[in-house]
Amino acid sequence: MVVLTIGSFIGFAIFLIMIQLGTMQRWEEAFALQIIQSRTPSLTRMMHFFTNLGKAFPTVAIALLLFVFPSSRADLAPKTAVSIFIVSAAAYLIKRIVRSIIV
Repeated sequence: MVVLTIGSFIGFAIFLIMIQLGTMQRWEEAFALQIIQSRTPSLTRMMHFFTNLGKAFPTVAIALLLFVFPSSRADLAPKTAVSIFIVSAAAYLIKRIVRSIIV
C-alpha cells in the first residue's frame, strides 16, 4: 500500500511538472482535436450519458443501491461509501488549491 501511495504521489508530481512546462496542454489540444474530428451524434450522446452518470445524484444512488443487496451490504457498500467520500473531498481540495494558484 505504501508503494502505491508513493507511486501515486510521484505520478502526480510529474503530472504537475508537465502542466507547468506546457507539455500537457500540447497533448490535450492534440487529443481534443482528434476527438472533435471523429465526433458523431451517437458518440456525443454516449459521452453525455457517462458525464451525467458521474454527477453527485447518480453516484450516491448507485452507492445506496449497494446497501440494498445483502451480498454487497457488509463488504462492498461501506468501502464504496468511504471511497466516494475520499474522492469527493480530494477533488474539492484540489480544485480549491488550483483555483487559488491560478487567481
